[in-house]
Amino acid sequence: MSDAHIMTGADALVECLVRAGVKAVFGMPGSHSVAVYDALSRRLAQTSDTSGSLRHILCRNEQAGAFMADGYARATGEVGVVITTAGPGATNASTGIAEAYADGIPVLLISGQVDSSRVNEERGAYHEMDLQSFFKPITKWNALVQRAEDLVETLAEAFAQLHTPRIRPVQISVPQDFWQARLHRDLLRGFPKDLTRGTANRQGSPTSMQHALTMLRDCKSPLIMAGGGVIAADATSEIRHLAERLHAPVITTTMGKGAVPESHDWSLGHARSSAAKEALPHTDVMVAVGCRFTEVVTEHWRMVVPRRLIQIDIDPDQIGANYRVEVGIVGEAKSILQQILRELPAVTGNAWDNRLLSMKASPQPSRHWAISVMREVLPPEAIVMSDTCELGHAMETDFPVDYPRTFNYPANFIALGWGLPAAVGAKVGAPEWTVVSLSGDGGFLMTSQELATMARYRLPVLAVVHNDSSYGAMKRIMRNRYESRFFEVDLNNPDLVQYASSFGVAAFRSDSEASFRAALQTALNLKQPAVIEVRTEWGDWREV
Repeated sequence: MSDAHIMTGADALVECLVRAGVKAVFGMPGSHSVAVYDALSRRLAQTSDTSGSLRHILCRNEQAGAFMADGYARATGEVGVVITTAGPGATNASTGIAEAYADGIPVLLISGQVDSSRVNEERGAYHEMDLQSFFKPITKWNALVQRAEDLVETLAEAFAQLHTPRIRPVQISVPQDFWQARLHRDLLRGFPKDLTRGTANRQGSPTSMQHALTMLRDCKSPLIMAGGGVIAADATSEIRHLAERLHAPVITTTMGKGAVPESHDWSLGHARSSAAKEALPHTDVMVAVGCRFTEVVTEHWRMVVPRRLIQIDIDPDQIGANYRVEVGIVGEAKSILQQILRELPAVTGNAWDNRLLSMKASPQPSRHWAISVMREVLPPEAIVMSDTCELGHAMETDFPVDYPRTFNYPANFIALGWGLPAAVGAKVGAPEWTVVSLSGDGGFLMTSQELATMARYRLPVLAVVHNDSSYGAMKRIMRNRYESRFFEVDLNNPDLVQYASSFGVAAFRSDSEASFRAALQTALNLKQPAVIEVRTEWGDWREV
């Protein structure tokens, strides 16, 4: 058998990533994964055309690397990949994996592991840990490669899991001795697997479909609620057509923002918007598509949901989980909506025709001038990755978007520090688009070391940091619930302009609407990594 037919395990991994269509990998080398980096280096040295080839982005912390893979996946709809060493490298990434799990994002974590003869034996191998048990609650599927010859098959299954419902992250552990193992190239035959499996589960049952169609034909004031499942299924066109056919207003979850353009005649924006709250009590039938009625979106499940509820979701466990349904349809949003559109006649008018005009006459006001300025200055198709902060939370309702995947937020796990690295991942995946991160000062300083990544790869991400020298949301809770007994919520921050500049990143400071507008326009024109600090006093603006 000639050497031409032999590859190492590390080379097999890289080849599988390329064959799976992966364009970017995020991570940092460790002793249990350094062989992968040697394989990546050799592969990149052999590739003359870099326009569509695999690239690696070095993060400065594995948590941020997982956030980058998450941001990449949200911006592109493709799989985000992060590679870590064993033990602490993998566990550092776990917060990012948990965020992807909570929001249904396709992220693949490839973790190194101790030698195959030492796995899970607790005999003193450094970095040893039972990673499969650790990651089981926060992954759709995970696996330890048991034999070097199983590496390709395990990767094939990982990608199959990432492309079949319900989409969530997966993780595999590879013992470090397998990276050097000699494998025959024939193992690559048939990789990746057929990713069309499971399509039979994407159709609604005939009984449920007929019941739903009857409800929609007879209703007087229907309303559609669109969640992230609409965007994941590429069903935005179908949702818009259904709204137009039914004369039904559309509200969205945070994950569903942009599923219907918020400038569209039938859009009422986010489910917590003033227009949505005004419309909900007048609704006789709701069609909820790809949404879970989570605690945050429904404001602790206080949302007024009509008794006649049709819920469509790829995950049967979500049907009726939070609100009682009259009809539950299990299936992929795009397929189900296409079936409904084929059989549902268009209406000529209903109770919304006049009421909707008054609801849309007064658009949702922005609660902070920074939000208004960002919407005014940023291109309509700009991708905004908002960290979990009070301004970001307000943007869910106050920042209208017209395109899917252009406003992203860690909606369910709500991991602080997500915004900046997620924006780095988004920019890697969508280099032609303007990409902006929004953070509070507390969240920014959790992952701000990734300014080094922005500078290293000259990624023109614009990081907006709202600096009020506090954990503002916690301070508000202490004010509202605990008689303003503030404790450990005021921060001693560095000079953020000097801090960003030390990384070689352009930096600006603003403390007013006019100065922020000028800084935003200047930073965008630079087309290079930049930070804008927006300084306010904590008491200047707060939600009640």
